[in-house]
This record gives sequence, C-alpha cells and structure tokens, in this order.
Amino acid sequence: MALGSGVIVRPDGIVMTAYHLIKDQPAVQVRLKNGETYDRVVVLGIDERRDVAALRIPAANLQTLNRARVEDAYPGATVYTISNPAGLEWTASSGILSATRQADDVAGAGAGYRLLQFTAPVTHGSSGGALADDQGRLLGIVVGSLGGQNLNFAVPVESVLGLANRVDGLALGSARNLDLRRRGPDSSVAQRTEPPRSPAEIMRSARTICVLGNPEFPPEPWKRCF
Repeated sequence: MALGSGVIVRPDGIVMTAYHLIKDQPAVQVRLKNGETYDRVVVLGIDERRDVAALRIPAANLQTLNRARVEDAYPGATVYTISNPAGLEWTASSGILSATRQADDVAGAGAGYRLLQFTAPVTHGSSGGALADDQGRLLGIVVGSLGGQNLNFAVPVESVLGLANRVDGLALGSARNLDLRRRGPDSSVAQRTEPPRSPAEIMRSARTICVLGNPEFPPEPWKRCF
C-alpha cells in the first residue's frame, strides 16, 4: 500500500477504512488534514466479508460526520465521495446513488451483505474514503469498483459500526488473528431534517478524512476492484 483513505467515525481516534489497504501491512501511518501524523495504529476489528477495518490512533476531540440511514437514501439522490484519489489528497467528487443491492449481485464482491452503488468517480487511493449524502452525512465506506464507467461501491457504515465498539485491539500486522466480535449498529444516527447542503459545505467535511500510507512502498494499483 502506498496511499489510501480513512474516515474518522468517533472523536476518540477511531478510523474506518478498507481492510484490503492494511491487510498484511507491517506498518501504516495515518495523517489528518491538520498535518498531525500517527505511527501508532491499532486494529480494533476487521470484517473481511465487507472489506472494512476499524483502527485506533492516539488522538482525541476529532471532528466526525453525522451518519445517515441507508433506508433514507434513494436511487437518484446526490452523493459525494471525499478521499485521496491518485494521491490528490482530500478530493471531493459528486454523483448519484444508483442502487442499494446485495453483494451477491456484484461479480467478485462475495455474498451476504449490502452494497451502495454510486457514480461519483473513484480511483487508486479512494479505497476507505467516505460516501456522503447531500447533507454531508456519512453513508458508507468506499471499497471498490466494477469494470465499467462509474460502477462504484461502498459498504453502508451502519453495517460495520460494531467494529468501532471494541476497546482492545492488536498491533497492525496481527489482524489475521483477531477474534472479531461484531456488535449491532450504533443507534445515534441523525435524522433527515435539514435541507441539502452546498458542495462547498460538503467539502468542509474533508477534515474528517485521513490519509493512510506507508512511505517505504512505491505507488501501486488499487488492490480491490470488483
């Protein structure tokens, strides 16, 4: 891994990202938009089926996004991605939510979970980034793309929030031995009561996005493309 993305989901330093970014990596740095860089990264939990991991960094009082329910999202709604595509850090892109579908319907994605299909552009480095609705609320974690134009996918964040509820963890590189006990989704989800926000307002959410990288490795293609 040379560069990827992560989303701060709790103020006490909990970050969610795509599991394939950290799998078998001996070390990963996490860098925030304010320039703070963290080398002590602990794996709290992994969900290999959904390709999502929860990490902890030694930080506090971090900004997070409100979260949206998948049930409130509908095909045709405007969505945004905020990630680090091709090393262009904290980039926002827009598109629409195409569908909410079962992974069973997507070639190579596995089975037994939901995916959010969207058209906002993603590329190498976008894995682990945020998919947000038109109010800037977090809908999902970007995990992959299918061959074709703008056939991109994210895992609903409400499906994996239980990973962030662990209080213990293992040093990075030991995730394959993690005893994963997932809990139910966090119930503190913001309701849809506000009007849509402008793209400029959405972009203010970029400070909740992390850069995940290991400077010892050169850039390489995105590891997970459905």
